[in-house]
Amino acid sequence: MNRPKGFTLIEIMIAVVIVAILASIAIPSYDAVIRKARRSEARDELLRMAGIQEKFYTQNNAYTDDPALLGIAADGLTPHDAYALTVTLTNGGQGYVMTATAVGKQTQDTTCGNLSYNNVGQKTITGSSSDPLKECW
Repeated sequence: MNRPKGFTLIEIMIAVVIVAILASIAIPSYDAVIRKARRSEARDELLRMAGIQEKFYTQNNAYTDDPALLGIAADGLTPHDAYALTVTLTNGGQGYVMTATAVGKQTQDTTCGNLSYNNVGQKTITGSSSDPLKECW
Protein backbone atom coordinates (compact mmCIF):
# COMPACT_ATOMS: atom_id res chain seq x y z
CA MET A 1 0.00 0.00 0.00
CA ASN A 2 1.64 3.21 -1.16
CA ARG A 3 0.42 6.32 0.58
CA PRO A 4 1.22 9.66 -0.99
CA LYS A 5 3.71 11.73 0.96
CA GLY A 6 3.07 15.32 2.09
CA PHE A 7 0.35 17.34 3.75
CA THR A 8 -3.28 17.60 2.83
CA LEU A 9 -4.94 20.94 2.25
CA ILE A 10 -6.93 20.53 5.48
CA GLU A 11 -3.76 19.99 7.53
CA ILE A 12 -2.16 23.10 6.05
CA MET A 13 -5.29 25.18 6.68
CA ILE A 14 -5.41 24.03 10.32
CA ALA A 15 -1.76 25.06 10.77
CA VAL A 16 -2.47 28.48 9.21
CA VAL A 17 -5.45 29.02 11.52
CA ILE A 18 -3.37 28.11 14.59
CA VAL A 19 -0.60 30.55 13.56
CA ALA A 20 -3.20 33.29 12.95
CA ILE A 21 -4.73 32.78 16.40
CA LEU A 22 -1.32 32.91 18.06
CA ALA A 23 -0.39 36.07 16.13
CA SER A 24 -3.66 37.76 17.07
CA ILE A 25 -2.76 37.24 20.73
CA ALA A 26 0.97 37.99 20.53
CA ILE A 27 1.01 41.17 18.42
CA PRO A 28 -1.21 43.32 20.69
CA SER A 29 0.74 42.12 23.74
CA TYR A 30 4.00 43.06 22.04
CA ASP A 31 2.65 46.51 21.14
CA ALA A 32 1.60 47.08 24.76
CA VAL A 33 5.09 46.21 25.99
CA ILE A 34 6.66 48.57 23.44
CA ARG A 35 4.33 51.42 24.51
CA LYS A 36 5.26 50.81 28.14
CA ALA A 37 8.99 50.85 27.30
CA ARG A 38 8.65 54.11 25.35
CA ARG A 39 6.69 55.63 28.27
CA SER A 40 9.53 54.64 30.60
CA GLU A 41 11.99 56.31 28.25
CA ALA A 42 9.97 59.55 28.32
CA ARG A 43 9.72 59.43 32.10
CA ASP A 44 13.48 58.97 32.40
CA GLU A 45 14.08 61.90 30.03
CA LEU A 46 11.81 64.18 32.09
CA LEU A 47 13.56 63.25 35.32
CA ARG A 48 16.99 63.68 33.72
CA MET A 49 15.97 67.13 32.48
CA ALA A 50 14.65 68.01 35.95
CA GLY A 51 18.10 67.29 37.39
CA ILE A 52 19.66 69.59 34.81
CA GLN A 53 17.05 72.26 35.62
CA GLU A 54 17.89 72.16 39.32
CA LYS A 55 21.60 72.45 38.60
CA PHE A 56 20.91 75.39 36.27
CA TYR A 57 18.75 77.03 38.96
CA THR A 58 21.50 76.83 41.59
CA GLN A 59 23.90 78.56 39.22
CA ASN A 60 21.53 81.17 37.72
CA ASN A 61 18.70 81.59 40.25
CA ALA A 62 16.21 80.87 37.45
CA TYR A 63 15.15 77.92 35.32
CA THR A 64 15.68 77.65 31.57
CA ASP A 65 13.50 76.68 28.65
CA ASP A 66 16.45 76.39 26.25
CA PRO A 67 16.31 72.85 24.83
CA ALA A 68 20.05 72.78 24.13
CA LEU A 69 20.89 73.50 27.76
CA LEU A 70 18.56 70.70 28.89
CA GLY A 71 20.03 68.12 26.54
CA ILE A 72 16.92 67.84 24.38
CA ALA A 73 17.63 66.64 20.84
CA ALA A 74 17.37 69.21 18.06
CA ASP A 75 14.09 67.66 16.87
CA GLY A 76 12.69 67.74 20.43
CA LEU A 77 11.95 64.01 20.48
CA THR A 78 12.92 61.22 22.84
CA PRO A 79 15.55 58.77 21.50
CA HIS A 80 12.96 56.44 19.91
CA ASP A 81 10.78 59.31 18.60
CA ALA A 82 7.79 58.33 20.75
CA TYR A 83 7.40 61.61 22.68
CA ALA A 84 7.98 65.29 21.96
CA LEU A 85 9.65 67.08 24.88
CA THR A 86 8.76 70.66 25.77
CA VAL A 87 9.57 73.02 28.65
CA THR A 88 7.41 75.94 29.72
CA LEU A 89 8.61 78.46 32.30
CA THR A 90 6.21 79.68 34.99
CA ASN A 91 6.40 82.42 37.62
CA GLY A 92 8.87 84.48 35.63
CA GLY A 93 11.46 81.71 35.38
CA GLN A 94 11.06 80.59 38.99
CA GLY A 95 9.14 77.47 37.97
CA TYR A 96 8.72 75.12 35.02
CA VAL A 97 6.51 72.45 33.55
CA MET A 98 8.15 69.83 31.37
CA THR A 99 5.86 67.77 29.16
CA ALA A 100 6.39 64.62 27.12
CA THR A 101 3.65 64.58 24.47
CA ALA A 102 2.99 61.25 22.77
CA VAL A 103 3.53 61.18 18.99
CA GLY A 104 3.06 58.54 16.31
CA LYS A 105 2.02 55.09 17.48
CA GLN A 106 2.56 56.15 21.10
CA THR A 107 -0.70 58.13 20.93
CA GLN A 108 -2.43 54.76 21.32
CA ASP A 109 -1.28 54.80 24.95
CA THR A 110 -4.58 55.96 26.42
CA THR A 111 -3.67 54.65 29.88
CA CYS A 112 -1.08 57.35 30.54
CA GLY A 113 -1.23 59.71 27.57
CA ASN A 114 1.12 62.67 27.97
CA LEU A 115 3.43 62.94 30.97
CA SER A 116 4.24 66.18 32.82
CA TYR A 117 6.63 67.08 35.60
CA ASN A 118 7.09 70.44 37.33
CA ASN A 119 9.61 72.16 39.58
CA VAL A 120 7.89 71.05 42.81
CA GLY A 121 7.98 67.39 41.75
CA GLN A 122 4.33 67.08 40.76
CA LYS A 123 3.80 64.29 38.23
CA THR A 124 0.70 64.37 36.03
CA ILE A 125 -0.76 62.50 33.07
CA THR A 126 -3.52 63.11 30.53
CA GLY A 127 -4.55 59.45 30.31
CA SER A 128 -7.26 57.42 32.00
CA SER A 129 -5.15 55.55 34.56
CA SER A 130 -6.79 55.12 37.95
CA ASP A 131 -3.36 54.99 39.64
CA PRO A 132 -0.99 57.15 37.55
CA LEU A 133 1.93 57.04 39.97
CA LYS A 134 1.93 53.25 39.93
CA GLU A 135 1.15 52.67 36.24
CA CYS A 136 2.77 55.66 34.56
CA TRP A 137 5.45 57.04 36.85
